[in-house]
Amino acid sequence: MAGHNKKVSFSKSIPLGLFLMGGLFLLFSCKKDDPIPGTESLSLLQIISEDPNFSIMSDALTKTEWADTLQGPGQFTVMAPIDEDFQQMGIGQYEDLQPQKWDSLLQYHILPGNYELEQLNGIVPTLLEGHFIFATKEEESKVINGQVGILAANIPASNGWIHALDAVITPATYSVIEVMDENGFSIFVEAVQKAGLENLLSEDGPFTLFVPSDEAFEGYFEAQGISKEGWLETPELTDFLLYFMLDGDLSAKDLSSGNFPTRLGLEVYISKITDNEIWLNGQAQVTITDQDAGNGIIHGLDSIYSAPDKTLLGEITENEESFSEFLGAMNYSGLWEELDEEKDYTLFAPTDPAFAGYYATKGITGYEDINLEELRDLLRNHIIPGKVYSQDFGVNLQITTLQGGELSLNREMLQANGYGLWEDYYNVNALNGVIHGIQALLEPTDY
Repeated sequence: MAGHNKKVSFSKSIPLGLFLMGGLFLLFSCKKDDPIPGTESLSLLQIISEDPNFSIMSDALTKTEWADTLQGPGQFTVMAPIDEDFQQMGIGQYEDLQPQKWDSLLQYHILPGNYELEQLNGIVPTLLEGHFIFATKEEESKVINGQVGILAANIPASNGWIHALDAVITPATYSVIEVMDENGFSIFVEAVQKAGLENLLSEDGPFTLFVPSDEAFEGYFEAQGISKEGWLETPELTDFLLYFMLDGDLSAKDLSSGNFPTRLGLEVYISKITDNEIWLNGQAQVTITDQDAGNGIIHGLDSIYSAPDKTLLGEITENEESFSEFLGAMNYSGLWEELDEEKDYTLFAPTDPAFAGYYATKGITGYEDINLEELRDLLRNHIIPGKVYSQDFGVNLQITTLQGGELSLNREMLQANGYGLWEDYYNVNALNGVIHGIQALLEPTDY
């Protein structure tokens, strides 16, 4: 960012005069970072209005809607330029700047929330939508946007804090790249740069990014038996990253359960249990929400979720050693052809031992011994329209199958109709749905 290498000089020495109880108190004795006493009962607007050093800002506030904001009960932090700061820009009074520019300038100097000086670190949002300040420490002093110093800090008000500045801060925007880097998503940022996607994410957007933590990546590398360096060289890197990128500005409140298109062209399924519990593809949970950036929103993840590359039939076929009876029964009954290629389904796929137990109970040797229509009804009772991940089960969620019966799903017990899912094979993503292995057959009469 421009200005980060500029040496900051705190040459101004302007006492802050506060008209309290009818008398002028000059605050010579306060250290710059110590709270200034005697102002806690006044609102932010009152303090700014009663201090002659803030007369230009005070005049601008009273002629805009922001006077009411700083007089109200909400908690705010005001980064307040003194009169000399405005005068150095050729602004001596409200009339020297257009009302629209005043509105943006004032919003940029007001932060939502209560920040003492030591709490201002890194990227901090302002009331000016999509704009932030960047607070760093240089030579033991706090610096804003790499250029602006603090004259007097921690002036307490009944509804927030004021920090007096030695210059007017110029609105700066930040991209999702900068916010990710600032918040410690270093592996994802490195991958974005390696894949040549940095320019894309520096555009206007807006974007919504689901970003795995560095710890999530390290666990993924270990599970896959690869190094970070090897992963960064894979030809699939760009596609991998695009699956974590969505168009639009989607906060946690904007998200709902369902499919969302990604920049890869494939959909990711979001399971929203509450605003504070959100899962993707049944594999990764959102742990950090609504990291606002100038051109989008970032949500942090605790794990990597994967993009599907096979259909339901392809997944079951690849795992035929565990599901040979289910695969054979579906083929024999012709049910694969019955499934709409344009729709998603959830399969509860009984394992081979589950089929063996069922055959023994019924006194038969295989699915060919079952009446064809009865077999089709039995299998349809293992298929649900749409995607249902284990996180969506809830407590005894009743859901209708293709057969017309109902399954009772229990998230805590990982059960369907009281039978356990196979712990080694559930929440398996496919291009047209999701698969849960199950350790029993779900007869239409079970519930």
